[in-house]
Amino acid sequence: MLLDSAVPDGGAAFAGYDDCDWIAAIAEAAGGYFGQPAGLAPPGHGELRALAPALRRPRLLAWLQAIGALPASAAPAVIDELLRIYRDSVDALARYRPATGPARWR
Repeated sequence: MLLDSAVPDGGAAFAGYDDCDWIAAIAEAAGGYFGQPAGLAPPGHGELRALAPALRRPRLLAWLQAIGALPASAAPAVIDELLRIYRDSVDALARYRPATGPARWR
């Protein structure tokens, strides 16, 4: 049993995210963890949005390599996998419905 736990919000904050928003979110999360803010937090990611869509993923890969989040040998496919994992996680969060306990807990 968990007490005083935050109730998931269903991923509402990510509703309507496009590829550019996801790339910015991953950059911000990694930057926060590695102490290197990316400055791309939505909606302030105009620099990223100004890039041609085909250039956004390579830009994220290069930046993650530059801050040490990924090795220089990391393949571009790792960005596709990160995007898939982020989207799948938010989808799972959106589907989550807490189970109810026995009547004595209510």
